[in-house]
Amino acid sequence: MLEKKTSLIIVGCGFLGKAAASLFCSQGYSVLGIVRTPLEPIFHTDHNEEVVKASAVMRVMNSHDIGADTDYPRKTSCSTQHPSGFTVSTSDEHQTSGLVKHSPTEKSYSLLSCDVTDPLAVDALTKNIPPESLLIYCVSSGKGGSDTYAAIYRDGLERLLHSWKPKRALFVSSTSVYGQKDGEIVTESSSAEPDRETGRILLEAEKIALQSGGVVARLSGIYGPGRSMLLRKFLEGTATLENGGGRLINQIHRDDAASALFCLMTHENASGIYNVTDDTPASQREVYAWISEALQKPLPPPGPADLNRKRGWTSKQISNEKLHTLGWAPQFPSYREALPELIEEILLKRED
Repeated sequence: MLEKKTSLIIVGCGFLGKAAASLFCSQGYSVLGIVRTPLEPIFHTDHNEEVVKASAVMRVMNSHDIGADTDYPRKTSCSTQHPSGFTVSTSDEHQTSGLVKHSPTEKSYSLLSCDVTDPLAVDALTKNIPPESLLIYCVSSGKGGSDTYAAIYRDGLERLLHSWKPKRALFVSSTSVYGQKDGEIVTESSSAEPDRETGRILLEAEKIALQSGGVVARLSGIYGPGRSMLLRKFLEGTATLENGGGRLINQIHRDDAASALFCLMTHENASGIYNVTDDTPASQREVYAWISEALQKPLPPPGPADLNRKRGWTSKQISNEKLHTLGWAPQFPSYREALPELIEEILLKRED
């Protein structure tokens, strides 16, 4: 059982979920992060000074593990800097448009392994969740196809909400539900007609979340510490300017995505669907030109459109205006601002 203060369950404590967990626990929330992979004692550190230590964790991976250990979950120690440097707060210190900076703090959150595709495991999990807890459903299918998407995103969410009614729920979806290809501006009221079955499954999961009174966050392509598909392709020499490089790309830094989740979960006026992306949609040519300039290397060669990409082939300008009305603003308004630190992190990672 979690401590008797505001409790948050993050289902999917991976690249984004871990940053969100650190942010919420730094603001006084009691956080339980749910991961699907069986957990072992770990020691992890990254270039953001985030440190995670776990001496033991509870495993609720399938029906055979239920009830095995009664003294878990144990606490996970994490020394963190706030992911974006800003959070919504009632404090008057360093006040800036409702957002305040704060210093690194020693906080902790728990980790638990639970397979959301296993009904018995979910049932065991929900029996130990405080009834007034909050929920962020932030899962990933890895490299799975439509069957995996359905099992994890749609069916897993429905199963969890059937067993437990959180005080407030936030479902993390994707802007891949928008299929626009002509460079038009896309808002939350724009048509969502994805080309891929995975996008249609996300829409079904969104409907489940909204019908339960939850909020939906549609995230654009996430990059961040040690991770950027575009930069990786450039460095590997596999990048091309598809059809001249005019396709519009929408991205969000992981830390800005985490601060957006915090805003959407804590703002009393947040409701419905929100696009979560930075302020600057850019063409593929622009993005590669920024990387080329930073690395003093030539632009990638021209190439055909990659019509097999997982998120589908689209060209659109995702608007984040609705999210801005809640007082949120990204630390990295465009990919360009993040590049110097991103390049250093990825080059260091390649050397390891």
